[in-house]
Amino acid sequence: SAKRLLKQRHRREQRHATHQNHIISTTIVTEAERTGRGLSLEKLTGIRERGRRATRSRTQQVSICERKMMLRASVQARPHTHMRHW
Repeated sequence: SAKRLLKQRHRREQRHATHQNHIISTTIVTEAERTGRGLSLEKLTGIRERGRRATRSRTQQVSICERKMMLRASVQARPHTHMRHW
């Protein structure tokens, strides 16, 4: 029954999103007609495939040794200040 409920919820959310998009687009078109302005549309099909993504290894994976080295370098670069312990 969990799959059936998920399918029902998906349909309900899909109908809601479609309705909201219709309301927004209708508002934009009526405002453009009222003010006499034009609308431009852009074809967005395949936009996910067109954009280049950085690989995970370059953006997220940093080894523990590299993190330790970066931490040591940042600590050594800072001037030492004495702080009072309250």
